[in-house]
Amino acid sequence: MATKLREVKGLTDGWWGPGSRAVDHALIELVEATVAEAPWLAERAALAPTPQGSLVLEWQTGDHFYTVEISDDGRMELSDDNSSTDEFSSVTVDADLDGLLKFAAESGL
Repeated sequence: MATKLREVKGLTDGWWGPGSRAVDHALIELVEATVAEAPWLAERAALAPTPQGSLVLEWQTGDHFYTVEISDDGRMELSDDNSSTDEFSSVTVDADLDGLLKFAAESGL
């Protein structure tokens, strides 16, 4: 994940075409802090920027697919998609280290 974070840091506006935005460095710092506290997250989660300037973390535990989208408005969407029951839940909360760590821990990572 460290390599991917370095790549994301280097993105500039227009990286995915006209209108795409670079990821705010505060979002990158939040993910870096999370990985420092929970190194296992770097091993299990995929990281991707979005053209809207957000960062997305995704991982799977059993039948559950977890997604965290951290936006530059200071919010993050936490989602759990259960592939065996087809249940989906999602909540939007303030983006912070404690909330991200709690969600990751509750996901069984």
